[in-house]
Amino acid sequence: MGAPTYRLAAAVTGPSGAEAGFLVARQPPPPRVQEEEGEYGRFVDSDLYDLPSAPLRRLAQGEQARPGVAVADAEAEGPLDLSRLDVPAALDQILSQLGLTNAMCGEWRLLKHIEEPEFGPDAGVNTVLVITSLESKPEACRLL
Repeated sequence: MGAPTYRLAAAVTGPSGAEAGFLVARQPPPPRVQEEEGEYGRFVDSDLYDLPSAPLRRLAQGEQARPGVAVADAEAEGPLDLSRLDVPAALDQILSQLGLTNAMCGEWRLLKHIEEPEFGPDAGVNTVLVITSLESKPEACRLL
């Protein structure tokens, strides 16, 4: 079994004093299957929303992550070593999904590292959840 892959998910809250909730991103619909063209094909699926996320690339031996966003409390999660993962690139992807810039966000903090059990043909996907709050909420953003 190979090494697990990682995904970075972000919980972005509104500014202090604003309505409670998280910013969510609209997810693309799953691809249609040919067999669904029958009776099921007449139905329209509702939009799916989830916390924004992006693949978290493992850095090669000796490669340094480009300077960017630091994640506070990164040493507090035991075996997870964020310095070996390209966190700034994944955060850039997440912010672009939401239409935000890093200047709109406060400090990023590590919230949780979720290790998927290893079974089956691959090693699974581990999720690293980080959290921040907006300094100000853009009009186009919706908190759920």
